[in-house]
Amino acid sequence: MRKFLISLGFVLPLSLSSPAALLATPIHLAQRQPANSYPEELVQIYMDSCVNSAVNGGVPRDMATNYCRCSINLIQARYTLDQFLAIVQNRTGNQLPPQLEEIATLCVQQVGG
Repeated sequence: MRKFLISLGFVLPLSLSSPAALLATPIHLAQRQPANSYPEELVQIYMDSCVNSAVNGGVPRDMATNYCRCSINLIQARYTLDQFLAIVQNRTGNQLPPQLEEIATLCVQQVGG
């Protein structure tokens, strides 16, 4: 599972910026319309970046797409746009921000990694 997480790598747009409070969200919400819907353009940038990073790391495209959709849905369910942008802005290098580790793990388990 750790290799899968590393392969998926969290390549998030560096041009995103801002701050804000966290909600606890069960995994089944990854399938629903998120509580904090982000602009579709941002979601598409996230999906493209996430899927391409995973595929380049050797993850099959369908598995990468499912993982990335799960993760962006859970991120939107847990974080306002300002919170998410602050997390992205404050990350260290290309490392997965600690706030997103649980989401990554849940989504890897959901897609069968």
